[in-house]
Amino acid sequence: AQHGCDVGVGTLRYLKRRAWRFLRELGRAVPALYPQFAAEVLRHYGPDTRWRMVWVAHHIWAHQTGKYTARAFTFSSPPSDLVKHRAFADAWRRTPDPLLTLLERAQAELPARFAIQCLRKDFAATLRALPPAWIARLATSPVDTVHEFLVELLESSPDLHQSKLRALGLHSAALSLLQSPSRKARAYAVAYARAHAADLPVEALLAALQ
Repeated sequence: AQHGCDVGVGTLRYLKRRAWRFLRELGRAVPALYPQFAAEVLRHYGPDTRWRMVWVAHHIWAHQTGKYTARAFTFSSPPSDLVKHRAFADAWRRTPDPLLTLLERAQAELPARFAIQCLRKDFAATLRALPPAWIARLATSPVDTVHEFLVELLESSPDLHQSKLRALGLHSAALSLLQSPSRKARAYAVAYARAHAADLPVEALLAALQ
């Protein structure tokens, strides 16, 4: 231990390398299970993560870049395309379920963006047929990227037109975006409230506009 810490730097380095080694061997031996475990790891990264310092996440979405040494990745920031160089790409294409779970439960922007990019690339048909109940759960995410993706889903489908949201059980989800950290999501919610929520207290709408 160093500087009064119970766990030293060397131990932490060993643990993170051991974690990636486990995922790597799982991807090689049982590819069908790799996305489930990798998604579970990604969803635990918090909003204050210093991404330049991480090891496992970078291997998950940038392993094929080869831009790493025995201790760290050598790029200054994560790549904008988190799909192109992901590890075990074929395993991610088997089913959208781990990605949908990750998107719903991610606590930070980059894991959410990874899930969105993978879904767009490999499961476009799935995105066009998501059940309203699942879409509604995206509104509870703390991540602004997820809220913006939710708005894209709502705006891209005639079946999810604002006039249909109440009947689909999405009325509360749309209104909850008034408190979203995303400006785009708040703008959508304000437009929806003005057109389809005459019963919304004026104070709530004014608070969202500030």
